[in-house]
Amino acid sequence: MTAPLVGYADRISVRSGEKIAFKVSSAGPGPYNAMLVKIVRGDANPGGPPPKLEDMSDLFDGRFASREQRAWPGSYALVDGARNAKLPAALGVEALIWPTLPADGPQTVVSRI
Repeated sequence: MTAPLVGYADRISVRSGEKIAFKVSSAGPGPYNAMLVKIVRGDANPGGPPPKLEDMSDLFDGRFASREQRAWPGSYALVDGARNAKLPAALGVEALIWPTLPADGPQTVVSRI
């Protein structure tokens, strides 16, 4: 089952003056409202201090049309001829990983046979 509204930021955090973008997928029938809050204190520990949010809606507050943007968890790619490819000394890889089958044992994110 897919949640009707799913979103993420393109960066984990930003400094004052830096830009951040939000990606949202909405399977709802109509528009959705979104506003920006700054998490000043977000300790989820029940024994800790309560969460504290700062309203930043003067920077971002609006109503947006719903648009579903699907992700395909479990998808993969095979690259023919990769076995003989010469790789650079350093290689960067980005992956969105949603570990839904951890009980299945070790799994591969990137491999070269």
